[in-house]
Amino acid sequence: MMKHTIIRVGLVFTILNLLIYFGTSTITSTSDYESVQKSVETIKAEEEHNENLAKQVNMNKTVRAVKSTEDNTKETVEATENKTTGIIFIGDSRTVGMDKACNISDNENEFVVARVGKGYNYLVDEALPEVESIRQQNESINDWVYVINLGVNDLGNADKYKEKYEEIASEKQVRVYIESVNPVKDYPTVSNEQIEKINNTFKHINNTSYIDVYNYLLENGFETADGLHYKTTTSRIIYEKIKESIK
Repeated sequence: MMKHTIIRVGLVFTILNLLIYFGTSTITSTSDYESVQKSVETIKAEEEHNENLAKQVNMNKTVRAVKSTEDNTKETVEATENKTTGIIFIGDSRTVGMDKACNISDNENEFVVARVGKGYNYLVDEALPEVESIRQQNESINDWVYVINLGVNDLGNADKYKEKYEEIASEKQVRVYIESVNPVKDYPTVSNEQIEKINNTFKHINNTSYIDVYNYLLENGFETADGLHYKTTTSRIIYEKIKESIK
């Protein structure tokens, strides 16, 4: 904007000098010259005023942008401070064993819904109604996490699990974590090859997070009591891995 002012003032002075040089009758006295000079000063003052206004407008925009960012940050902090998280572990005998090893049910806002030898039908008919009952009894919790570890007892129901997990994950205020079906050691009716197939399905379920305990145990070692069920030390390792994965 100052560049435009300099150009305009320069043009006025150029015209003024030309008129004086050629003796034109347009400017015949010192007072006429002073009048033109005052016009130049007026133009310059107006340009400076407009430039100051533009700076003020930009400053106001910056202030509003900063305030908006501060407000959004404040809302995010308040939402985080008001969030109370509850974790429900849903599973079969392996989850029952993990509860016994880690006393999960004794922890504040942590719950276990699990039965020995169960699978998909248990999830639909018994586990989910029990989960709903827990939620109704704990209305202060507004951020629910489900950690589901089923499938080792019915490896052929991978597609049914997938459909049900996607349905559960579509609910608001629920974050669904699918724990891998974990490895066995020389167990007669279940192989790790079968387990890997169902895990490949569990890895790709919409709106859920997959916790890969399977490969973690294979890489770091694990102990079982009978080839299928884990000893206390391994159950504790699994629990710690799950808690680390929940964000």
